[in-house]
Parts: sequence; C-alpha cells; structure tokens
Amino acid sequence: TVLVGAEAAVVRAAAMGIVALFARMVGRKQWSLNTLLGIALLMCLWNPLYVWDVGFQLSFFATLGLILYAEPFSAFTRNLIAKFSKHDLSTFAKIINDNVVLTFAAQLTTIPIMAYHFKRISLISFIANPFILPVLPAVMIASGAAVFTSLVIFPLGQLFAWAAWPFAAYTIRLVELFNQVPHGTIFL
Repeated sequence: TVLVGAEAAVVRAAAMGIVALFARMVGRKQWSLNTLLGIALLMCLWNPLYVWDVGFQLSFFATLGLILYAEPFSAFTRNLIAKFSKHDLSTFAKIINDNVVLTFAAQLTTIPIMAYHFKRISLISFIANPFILPVLPAVMIASGAAVFTSLVIFPLGQLFAWAAWPFAAYTIRLVELFNQVPHGTIFL
C-alpha cells in the first residue's frame, strides 16, 4: 500500500484485505458488505475529503457491485449454461463468470460515478474488459518483479521487464483497437 502511494482506493482495498485475513485467522465469518461500509466510514472519519476522491468512489462502488451482484449474476449464468447444455460446462461457466459477469457487476455500479465525473459512458468497455482482464495479473506480476529486481540487479530487472512487455503490449493494442469502435462511448 505504501509502495504505490497509499491513495484512498488502495487503502480501502488493503484495509478490507486485512479485516478479511484477520477474520479468517480467528475463525470468524467476514461479512463483506459490513466490512466495506465500516472501512469506508472509518476512512471518511479519518479524512472527510475521501468522500470526494474519485478513485475512492470508483473503488467503493466497484466493490459494492461485486458484493451485491457477483453471486446472483454468477448463479444466473451457471443455470443458463446448464439449461442449454447436457454436458458439464462448469469450467466454461467459471471462465465466463470470472471474465465477463464479475466485470459487469463491478461496472454496473460504477457507471453513475463515471458519468458524473467524466461526462461519458463507455459502451465498449463491457466487450473490451473480458479480453483485457485475463492478462492483467501477468502485467502486474512481471512488471512488479522487474521493478523490484532492477533495484538490486539491474540486468535481471530488464529481463523481467522483457517478460512483461508482451502482456503490456497486448493490453495497449487492445485498448487502442476498442477505442476505434464507432459510437463506443456516449458523451453526456
């Protein structure tokens, strides 16, 4: 959290992660909605300006969308796939849920925030994100390894950077490609 600047969105995520890990360590059930609201309340009591921080708002509402809609949407998708197929497609359903349904759940609750602050709504993001999200862990892990390793052994850090390059290039090219789709954004 400190290494990336301790912005409000990062602090919220880290605090929720700490609470979840603590609950698991002491054998207690962690209620995500209560944790989200409690952490947000404590953060805003600490610094009331967090309420106006766009990153905090987007992080809070994306997490809220996942908490409220992820399970119902995932169950709907699993049932829909099972209805149309007699084969076990649980792996396919998991891929669809992880890359499409969860993204949709998070985006659903952030649309009003983006519309208000950025005066636009991206329609193409619902299609683009499932193509981009699967490679983001590779981008983050390889890039992070490159940065930390280069602080100790610079040539080895460069090697990790070359390993991160294809994933980063793929992400950038897809963003550029989807950006060219006509009428992909509604301007308000």
